[in-house]
Amino acid sequence: MMMLSFSMRRKLRRPALLLMMLLAVVAAGRVFFWLVAEDQPTVAAAAKRQSGETEQERQQFLAGLGWAVDPEPVEILEVVIPREFDETYQHYNQIQEEQGFDLTRYRGKRCARYSYVVHNHPSGEEAVRLNLLVCSGKIIGGDVCSMGLNGFLHGLAYPAAISEEPQSS
Repeated sequence: MMMLSFSMRRKLRRPALLLMMLLAVVAAGRVFFWLVAEDQPTVAAAAKRQSGETEQERQQFLAGLGWAVDPEPVEILEVVIPREFDETYQHYNQIQEEQGFDLTRYRGKRCARYSYVVHNHPSGEEAVRLNLLVCSGKIIGGDVCSMGLNGFLHGLAYPAAISEEPQSS
């Protein structure tokens, strides 16, 4: 009778070591990209650090972005994020995604929209509103828009410079 015995230890040592090294490289890469992402602040990153449950918290968040708004909202509305996004809402969510938010995870949810009068928009326009979306005390998005006829709409980040379109005479 013949007995066979196999030892896998030596053969498994090298692949196990390679696997551990690969996992260490992947973990280091994730940490690196996480740190780099933190160095490039987004509006959503600022919102994660700041709750939007109270008026004071919302005011601190907006001031941190550079906005000067009235101390109280001019309008508070309950809004429902639609389950299906039409073209308009897809465009609006694209603006949200550009600032680090994403409304798709809030489809069908009820939220509050706080609208504030803006006093320091770089365009100099006076009829400017800032809309802040808050769901369960968490800031989930927002925009700054002109109430004028040929108005504008952009994200919550304070614009460094507004380029004015040439006016025809």
